[in-house]
Amino acid sequence: MQKEVKKYKVFIPKSVEINKEEQIIVKKVEASKIELEIEVTKLAYQLSQKTDLFTVPEIVAADLANGTITYRYLENIVPLSALLINGELTAEIINNVGKSIRFVHQNLVLTQKKSLDKSYDFLDPTQYRSAFLHGDFTLNNVQYDLTAKKIVILDWSTSTSFGKAGNWGVVYWDLSKFISSIFISAKVSLFYRKEYENLAYQFIKGYTSNQEELLVLKKFGKKSSSFEMKLDAENSPQKLYYYYRRYIPWRQCAYFWSKFDFKKVMKIKLP
Repeated sequence: MQKEVKKYKVFIPKSVEINKEEQIIVKKVEASKIELEIEVTKLAYQLSQKTDLFTVPEIVAADLANGTITYRYLENIVPLSALLINGELTAEIINNVGKSIRFVHQNLVLTQKKSLDKSYDFLDPTQYRSAFLHGDFTLNNVQYDLTAKKIVILDWSTSTSFGKAGNWGVVYWDLSKFISSIFISAKVSLFYRKEYENLAYQFIKGYTSNQEELLVLKKFGKKSSSFEMKLDAENSPQKLYYYYRRYIPWRQCAYFWSKFDFKKVMKIKLP
């Protein structure tokens, strides 16, 4: 009997062109961000060679004049958002994501330090622990290699929530961004989905179990989720679509932060 091949819902941006024959991916990048993305990705790739936690696609060519970066194609990788929708995003995978971004925050060192927009008080690096960031750490940019059983981190540029390129800022931005993506990427439900909360807790446990840091994360998470929700609403051209497809998950995310219990993180047993 022929083995059934699982299908995953994968979104491919218009800026990305996949050439499976040549085993490459060509990505179009804004002129203001391309040099930063090249530097960060190369250093992140080198960093990934020092750990078994995750991998990063290797850059094989870059064309600054045409604004393109060519990456080595990785087969059998799927976004964590697709695993979530299929009910295959396990506690072990999500816990390793937390460990991976912790490793990045502790070890990634770049030659240029460009801060995120400090006009938002919750992004002020003088108030919170800061480091070099991924910037757009979400379920779409974190993928899973189905063959190697390993985390794959893509799109090392900057957060799409800010107009300018940046690579340095509050570490909790990467964490809260990832957690909000769990709720936003999930199947919409009028009821609070307990499994999404459990995934968020597993991710946090992988990152830290430090009580003081967990309390700071809760404070930051409440501020950042409110900011992201407002930004999402302002950028939504279809208000009715936003309400049914985005507002309800955002409310679930806000509820998570309001009920966040650091003691629960401490009690979680690692997979």
